[in-house]
Parts: sequence; structure tokens; C-alpha cells
Amino acid sequence: MEKFFTPNKFFLFFCILFVLEWLGLQLVSYMHITDQAKLDGEHVFNWSWPSKNMRSVAEIYRTKILSRSNNDVTVKIWAKKHMDQLNSLATAPQNLERQNTLTDKCAAQLTYYRMNNKWFLGRLEFE
Repeated sequence: MEKFFTPNKFFLFFCILFVLEWLGLQLVSYMHITDQAKLDGEHVFNWSWPSKNMRSVAEIYRTKILSRSNNDVTVKIWAKKHMDQLNSLATAPQNLERQNTLTDKCAAQLTYYRMNNKWFLGRLEFE
């Protein structure tokens, strides 16, 4: 039987380059979604209540994509949340002194939906 096609080194180089490019795009997409989840998680967990001299600051220490499809992605984030009772005499943000600090671990599940090639936060579930 006669051979119609034999792969040469240029074809193999092209295939390897194509696979590496695809892996790079997957990595960049993963990093983009997890970075967006970290930012949204910080916006959700960070709050202040000036009349009660209270604030909450969160440190996101882990993100994980639970499921992903073409139009939606579910991300879980874990955070350490610090709730502080601030000194009422401090007026400038750099002069805030912590009086009582409560530290707690918390988690949330964020679901993003794609619209016009952009991801939008659609659902948030606290755990």
C-alpha cells in the first residue's frame, strides 16, 4: 500500500506549538477567572460600619474552579476574615487602631455567567 502522508519535523513542530498555545490560553483563562473571583470576594467580605466603629477585612488565600462550561463557571473562594472594633477617636484611616479583633475562616461559592465574551457575577452563596 502506498503512503499518502508522512509527518516530518515541521509538522511535528507545528503540532507541538499548537498544543502549547492551547495550554497557554487555558492557563490565562483560569488565571483571569480566579483573579476576578478574588476581587469580587474581597468586595463582598470587606465592609465597614462607621456608626458602630466596626469593619471587616478579608484575605483571600485560596480559589478553585469547581465547574466550567462555555457560558458559566463556578468558583469557590476561601478567606480569613478579620472583624475589628476601631478606636472612635481616630479620624484618619492611617490612625485607626484595632481594639478588638475577631478572626474567622469563611468560604463562598461564586457563579459567573458569560455575556458578550465577558464574565459577570450572577450568584453568590456563602458557606
